[in-house]
Amino acid sequence: MKIALIALSASMVLLFSGCSHKEVFKPENVKGEWRNAGHLSSSIAQVSQSAAVLDNGHLLTKAGEKAFKIPEDYRLINVSDSWVITESPEGNLVLMPEDGTDTRVTFELKRSVAAVSIQNDTMAVLFANNEMALYSIESKKLLFKEPSNAPVAVDARIANPYFLKELVIFLTLDGKLVIVNSETKQVLRSVVVSSEEYFNNITYLNVIDNNLVASTGYGLLALAQKESREKYEIR
Repeated sequence: MKIALIALSASMVLLFSGCSHKEVFKPENVKGEWRNAGHLSSSIAQVSQSAAVLDNGHLLTKAGEKAFKIPEDYRLINVSDSWVITESPEGNLVLMPEDGTDTRVTFELKRSVAAVSIQNDTMAVLFANNEMALYSIESKKLLFKEPSNAPVAVDARIANPYFLKELVIFLTLDGKLVIVNSETKQVLRSVVVSSEEYFNNITYLNVIDNNLVASTGYGLLALAQKESREKYEIR
């Protein structure tokens, strides 16, 4: 027992002496000072791809923090075309003007929504069962509907539909891009980004130098004059 205590004491001395000699990395070449843009008024409560909601209900976008009050228990989906798109606890889709006016638009869809984007009077909705739809904001009428295979499991990073002039690009939950003409209400093309069975939803889309770039957690697609795919584990 005595020998064990001595061994334990010796190991503790070595441990703490090692900690006392630990060095902190100091960069030798510093290009400039870190600029502090300011502090948030509250902690971040929820995040979407385009914005975040703070604990006090304020909205945080690329432009900074706004004293825009999002009701408690509402889920932020997207900030698109001057609309703050949310889902109420009752499951309704509630659009609130980003300028803070009281003109709200409510869609009682009675279904779970995965992603939403808006351009002018057109609202593109991707439902949780992977169905795609277009609605008129003014009349609330259904303009277009396209079914798709429901996913087994999805990544939490769900990308919202993308407007490209008169085209709407739906980023599906099963790894496809579905391109719809919003004027003719027709599907023009469907492109597979990745064909994995699980967690294969599109997590990112952008247009870079006339190249449409999309990715899932498993692969990346670049689409211009021709299609180019690469397999990666994308985080």
